[in-house]
Amino acid sequence: MIENDIKNDFLRIPKYIQIKERLKSEIDSGVFKPGDRLPSRAEMIAKYNLSGVTASKAMDELVNEGYVCRVQGRGTFVAEPMRKSLTIALVTLHITHPNITRDPLADRGNEHVRHSIGQFVDPIEEEARLKGANINLHLSRDNISIERELLQKILADKPDGVIICYAGDQQNLDCLYAIQEAGIPLVMIDRHIAGFDCNYVTTDNYQGAYFATKALLDRGFAPLIHVTRDETASSTIDKTNGFKKVLTDAGSFSDDLIKTIHPTYDFEEETHLALNNLTGYGENFGVFTTNASSLYGIWETIQDNNLADKNIGLACFDELPIFLPENISVVNVIQPWGQMGVQAVRVVLDAIAGNTKTQHIEIPPKIRIIKGETILAENDLAHV
Repeated sequence: MIENDIKNDFLRIPKYIQIKERLKSEIDSGVFKPGDRLPSRAEMIAKYNLSGVTASKAMDELVNEGYVCRVQGRGTFVAEPMRKSLTIALVTLHITHPNITRDPLADRGNEHVRHSIGQFVDPIEEEARLKGANINLHLSRDNISIERELLQKILADKPDGVIICYAGDQQNLDCLYAIQEAGIPLVMIDRHIAGFDCNYVTTDNYQGAYFATKALLDRGFAPLIHVTRDETASSTIDKTNGFKKVLTDAGSFSDDLIKTIHPTYDFEEETHLALNNLTGYGENFGVFTTNASSLYGIWETIQDNNLADKNIGLACFDELPIFLPENISVVNVIQPWGQMGVQAVRVVLDAIAGNTKTQHIEIPPKIRIIKGETILAENDLAHV
């Protein structure tokens, strides 16, 4: 009688709860281990004779309870055991970038497009979730004062670790030192500051700049001009050094080929002002700039100087926010944002787990050569 009552009670439990509890039991007993992929929705429907709604609801329950996590395009995986709910503070410049139009011949709109730096946010969140950690996102908006406020708040909150795409140059280094002194693991992503010892994950900026500049030179563009920012971030210094190396080897480098501008959020406008007269460089020159957003200012200057129909070569890091006419050759350094994000999470979790060895990771980018919307060549520098 008692057995029948228990059986009847079990049958009254909703099917999605039964399946959820069965999967939880298999996870707890080690049938599925952390990082293992669980059956897909279709596989669950076939294996347990479920409806699609029931299968989805069972998996939603497991996600909500922290047993599993979904990774877009890959599936559902068993999460790391939540012995302690880890929190990682992610500080980045911005996710979207204002006032970039997809049409270079149109007036600037107020459209927001996804900024290249924002491309590592999703991979960071997914990798952290897969490892059982939470991400608290903070946007500095490339503003040193805002970043300082955020870092002071983070220091007070004492998260388990910090990943930062840093804007503060020398001004906010005291905040970074304070975070380290508090024993909070810190990883810098995309750039680091010379003389500040910490974990970092970046693109190989020197290699990317070297091969982008060489691609312009090999295609006959001369003289070559470099637009850079007045800062001590490693990414900026390495890009300038890569540019200088190519021209020095070719015997054509001079200091006046480097145009240095003060870093502001409106980098496009600053670039536009720095290159207010391009006619003196002839009709076959090239420009290499540190990022794609500044290319908008360069393009405006080219138009203002009535050079838009000339044979000009442009190079920059990251994919373009605009399409350029067919006569303009563009060399893009495509940064491995996804890989950088995943590696940054792994490094900070490694430090949280007690690894005191400082890790410096530089990931090779790709070089892409395009005209208009046509890709002429693409090379992975990891294989160079």
